[in-house]
This record gives sequence, structure tokens and C-alpha cells, in this order.
Amino acid sequence: MRAILAVAAMLTFISPGIASAVPACNVPLDRIIQTSPYLTGSLDVYEKTPSSITLRHKDDPRIIANFAVDTPAPSVGLSKTEYMAQYEKELGAQAVVAQNEHRTVETSFFPYEPLAWRIVESTTLPNVGKSLEGHMFIRLAENCLVKASYIAPDSPNLMTRWKEMATAIADLRTSAAPFVLTTSFERENTAPAGLLGLAVGWLAPLLVIGLLYYSLRHYSRLDPPSTSTKIVLGSMAVMSLGLIIQQHSVFLNGLALLKYTDALLMLTTCFAAAVASLLLAQKASVFALITGAVTGGSLLASSLIGWTLDPISVGAVGLSLLLVSVLGFISWSHPFGATE
Repeated sequence: MRAILAVAAMLTFISPGIASAVPACNVPLDRIIQTSPYLTGSLDVYEKTPSSITLRHKDDPRIIANFAVDTPAPSVGLSKTEYMAQYEKELGAQAVVAQNEHRTVETSFFPYEPLAWRIVESTTLPNVGKSLEGHMFIRLAENCLVKASYIAPDSPNLMTRWKEMATAIADLRTSAAPFVLTTSFERENTAPAGLLGLAVGWLAPLLVIGLLYYSLRHYSRLDPPSTSTKIVLGSMAVMSLGLIIQQHSVFLNGLALLKYTDALLMLTTCFAAAVASLLLAQKASVFALITGAVTGGSLLASSLIGWTLDPISVGAVGLSLLLVSVLGFISWSHPFGATE
């Protein structure tokens, strides 16, 4: 008995998750559990702490359910499909581990508010033997994730009670509906992600930069960049860094899916090239101005076709980078812009 209780509590806190370790639900956990007639009628509270509640079946104390609250992964910059994909990937990896150990495993996903995901697998517990182990995650709000870990001996005689408890836990999605705060996910879009996104949004522009640099290499024979050109290079660095800071939450949240990472890499490349050009010779300045123009064109195109979350900001910075880069070339190559 103690072994089952200990394992149930332990599994709740160490079960894999993208979520933060800091609970943040505004609703007390016991109020959420009390919305289920089955959980309150068929199970007793065995242990209660500020952060978790352990229930034990009245008719069979070997059937245990432990509940805890946590903070789910942030949804900034992600559509509902992309958000769920993170957890599908996580549970998929866990399922592969169980399958490699020749254990039965099943995963389920609930892609409607409140979002939820579940994994059930066979296992072997000390002093218990063959058992069933389930993990249910219910996302009630942007700052509230209810985590349930439930265990029972794997016995045909207990299968009905196991199914009743598992169903009751899953039904918290509807019984706790008054506590659900719907999340405004981003619209589903066709913005490329993953390696394809990097190829289209970063590697392809880098190739264009290389070709333009080769075509415009004669600029490296000009006099050192004028003050006007240096101001342009400085403004490119400031605009690139400013957009990175302004969109940092979107970039960070999209890293797992490599979404918008191409824009982050382009802006970083532009910033690094602009800063380096202020310290190095003409060739670096040529490369920086070309990089600024291509980065600006890429950002502007992405905003026009809807591949950005903030088309106004991204489009404005893209257009500005494109214009100032062209002006930088003009001020450098113009006779009155050359350094005496």
C-alpha cells in the first residue's frame, strides 16, 4: 500500500512535462476535484499538501490518484495545433521508451478547450507487481495545468474500477468548465517551420547575400565608408536588435518547433554584420549593407504573405532596413559621400 502511494505521488512530480515547476492556478485544487461526483463519492482524501492531493479508492485502497497543479508551457506565438504538437512529441518519446521495454502504452489528445493529453502504460511496481499507470494533463488556463497520476494493480477484477476512475479524471475537462479560461491562440497559418523554415527563411537569403556580394565586390575598392554610411550601418544594428527584443517571446517560444527561427537568425546575422562593419574594412561594410537589404526584403515579404505574428512591426522594420541599406550604398558611392 505505502509503495503505491509513494509511487503515485512521485510520478506526479517527476512525470515529463514542458511546464514550469511553479504552480500558478488561481483556483484551489480541491475545488477542481470536487466538481467530479465520482472522485468525491468513490475516493477518499488520503493525503493533502498545499500543492497536491492524493485520493484512495474507498473499496480498494490499492487504487490511487494523485493530483497537482503546475504552469503549462506558454502559448505565445503558437497556434493550437503547434501548441499541442509540443506535447504530442513529448508523449510520443515517452511511449517509445515504454514500447522498447515491451510494455503496453496508449496516448490520447483532446485538442479542444480545455486542452488535455493523456498517457496510460503498463508497469511493474515494487511490492505490487503488474500495474496500470496513467498520467492526465488538463490545461484549464494559460497559468493552470492540472496533473493527475493514477495507479491500480493490473487485474481483470479491478478493470471496471480503473476505467471508472480514468473516465472521471478525463471528465474533469467538462466538470471543471467554470474554471476554464480560453486561450487566444494564434491563427493556423502556413508559415514554414522546422528545417524547411530554416532553408526558406535563412539559408536561401544567405545564398542571395553571397551572390550579391560577389556581384558588388567592386564596392570594396571605394574609399572607406563615409560618416553617412557608418550612421546607416549603426541604424541597421539598432533596428535588428530592437526587433529581436520586441519579438523575443515569440522567438523563444517558437524555438522548439523552429518556427520564426529563420527571422531570428536573419536579424542576428544582420546585427552581427553591421557591428562588425563598423570595426573592419570596406569589404565588411559591403557585406553588411547587402545583408541589411536582403534581411529587410525577407522580413517585408514575410509580413506581406502573413508569415509573421506582427506584420506591421516586422514589415516596418523590413522596409526600413531595405531603404537604409540602399541609401547606404548611394551615400558611399556618391562623389560627395566619399571620405576625403
